[in-house]
Amino acid sequence: GAAAYLSIYISGLFFIMMSFNFSYILNALGSGGFPFVISLISAVLNIGGNILAVAVMDWGVAGIASATVFSAIVSNISYIFYFSNIIIKHSFIFIFPPFIKTFAHYISKTFNLL
Repeated sequence: GAAAYLSIYISGLFFIMMSFNFSYILNALGSGGFPFVISLISAVLNIGGNILAVAVMDWGVAGIASATVFSAIVSNISYIFYFSNIIIKHSFIFIFPPFIKTFAHYISKTFNLL
């Protein structure tokens, strides 16, 4: 019962805490819409997982903890994709112009245009 719940929950505590941290970071940066949507999806997954684990699979309290950890993992994956898209977009903005300048320089030297 309680020991199974605690052991599963504590094993997934890192994912649960990271999900909160990602949400706090984005809220602090002024992007509150995405964390809200992810929290909503995570809550629906958690509730659906609880129903599935208890009513269908008969896992009991361990299933409830598993559904909580699973929803936190899905939330973290969403945040990681979101942050990676931001990093790629911003790095592209700063890396692309010097790349073009360097490429043009090498082309001009190769074909003796300057």
